[in-house]
Amino acid sequence: MKRTIIVSLIFLFSVIIAVIGYRTFWMDSDPDASSTMTAEQTAQQKAEAEARARAEAAAEAQRLAALQARQEAEAAAADLARQRTDAAAETARLATESEATRLAAVEATRIASEKAAREAEMKRLAEAREREAAETAAARDAALNKLSAAELTKREEVDREAARLAALKAQEDREAALAAAKRNIELLNRDIMSLDMKRRPHYYLNIFIENSRRLEAGATPAE
Repeated sequence: MKRTIIVSLIFLFSVIIAVIGYRTFWMDSDPDASSTMTAEQTAQQKAEAEARARAEAAAEAQRLAALQARQEAEAAAADLARQRTDAAAETARLATESEATRLAAVEATRIASEKAAREAEMKRLAEAREREAAETAAARDAALNKLSAAELTKREEVDREAARLAALKAQEDREAALAAAKRNIELLNRDIMSLDMKRRPHYYLNIFIENSRRLEAGATPAE
């Protein structure tokens, strides 16, 4: 823009110089005018022409300066508007990026929360399955132990009953053998003695011992 103004000023001065030169040439080329004009008038005309040229040049320079100022003001206003537009665009961009960052953070938080919830639920289900499996195994073991205890108790009862029956049969067999032995063994008879006899207890004891010995001796071959 400044280059354009400088070129315009150079052109303006060139025009002014050309006009002054043309007038001077015209006055010098007209003999009648030269003869009638005095040197003072010629100098005055030249001075007036130069003054007009300077005034015109000053006016043109002022016009060009005003034009330059207006153009610079317009350029500054345009630049300010552009800066404001760029600032608004940058602010909008930053706001968009901030909102995108916020939304991304919210989404990341949501995903992390959902992941944590899923992991917690999976852990809870796994622990529940393990607890149920342990309870089932404990219940099964308890049932097996109870069944084993019942079977053991039943076997013990059966064994006790068998032992009782065996003992009873052995007792019956012994009693039968003793009964048979009594029939075949001659036992000693006791004489009845009065209570005041001193050897009465010893007599009865000897009879009892001897009969027992004979019974046992007679029952041994039968067993």
